[in-house]
Amino acid sequence: MSSQKNVEIKVEYTELKLEELSLDEQELVRRAVEVRDSAYAPYSKFKVGVAILTRSGEIFTGANVEVANYKGTCAERSALMSVFTANKRDEIIKIAVFGAPGAFSFEQQANVDEDPVTPCGQCRQDLKEVEDLLKLAHGSAQSLTMIMASGSKVWRMEGIHNLLPLAFGPANLA
Repeated sequence: MSSQKNVEIKVEYTELKLEELSLDEQELVRRAVEVRDSAYAPYSKFKVGVAILTRSGEIFTGANVEVANYKGTCAERSALMSVFTANKRDEIIKIAVFGAPGAFSFEQQANVDEDPVTPCGQCRQDLKEVEDLLKLAHGSAQSLTMIMASGSKVWRMEGIHNLLPLAFGPANLA
């Protein structure tokens, strides 16, 4: 008799159109698109913008920065650094990510069926750490709302476990 056990990991998200989001979430996506223009991506030509909403209604933004040694900074990490510098790390409630190559306009991309960009593995780990800090500060029910958008669709999910199942975090170090 085998002790082998197959386990399935389930990822939950809602697929929407931008106008189906709440007004604060629509604004968050707009800010991510807007800050994306300030990204410095001379090598990949792939620009990413991130906007983070706090409990007090403040929005912090960040864009990716590439350098010749390929050790740049992702947009998520850039925005998180701004939040941490302002000492608002335990106030984060929603994060919007928007990335696309080259120039972008919603009017041109509205009918292009393109999946949203998701955070890289390093950023998922960073976001896991932030969510763990939120749970310590506000109780175990606290989770981040992630909004990932393209020109034609939005993926909205609750909790980093949907982006990073079987995650390693601070609890593993105890």
